[in-house]
Amino acid sequence: MLFDSGLPIPHNADILIICRHQAQVNCATMIFMNHLRSVAINDTWLKIWLVINECDQVQQVLFQPPTGEITYLKNHPYHQLFRQYMAGDYQALNQIKINLPTGDFRRAILEQIRQIPAGQTLSYGQLANLAGHPGAARAVGSICKHNSLPIIIPCHRIIKSNGSLGEYAFGTELKKQLLHHEGVNF
Repeated sequence: MLFDSGLPIPHNADILIICRHQAQVNCATMIFMNHLRSVAINDTWLKIWLVINECDQVQQVLFQPPTGEITYLKNHPYHQLFRQYMAGDYQALNQIKINLPTGDFRRAILEQIRQIPAGQTLSYGQLANLAGHPGAARAVGSICKHNSLPIIIPCHRIIKSNGSLGEYAFGTELKKQLLHHEGVNF
């Protein structure tokens, strides 16, 4: 069943698969042709859409529904992994396959962020040092700001060197909620 993306996600919808299509081509054809698909996570306080490629790698995390015609499906494995994360299994998201951007420095920072355990935080400077780039705290901040895979690459675990929360591209309130969920209080 197709829904216009302007409509709210039905409460009984667990997974959302999206295809961007052209002219008369139908959704199933577009998925077969390797166009983008998406998984929707519709929890009480966390609503996100995971844009996935033909290899089931997450390419982008969105906090608003994408445009175009969408088809709701159930039981995608990533939905279960997010349920496990929301239930307290913070390692569950490490099983999600991701498509990291290119560039050695950027890749090194994002890979290091993904290794930060839930319940722990690092400063931008500490992260730069761990990734082998001391003095690159500002560059780390920029990479976090442009992280296309938030939560999966948990840049919400990066804070200022003075111990304060710092910024978050999707709002400091969501950053606080994510950290609180993982046992860190601000």
